[in-house]
Amino acid sequence: MVEDAPYGSKYKHMYIRCMSCKTLVTTVPYFNTYAALEKIAKKLGTRLD
Repeated sequence: MVEDAPYGSKYKHMYIRCMSCKTLVTTVPYFNTYAALEKIAKKLGTRLD
């Protein structure tokens, strides 16, 4: 995986690339949304179950 912030983007992304030819396979958001929500819920003293 390669970390990058695309030109004009406010957010970072993680790119999954082929190891041999470096072709882009897919992108993944830099921050895992569910993990961020869990962190917020924990600070609020609640669970997401």
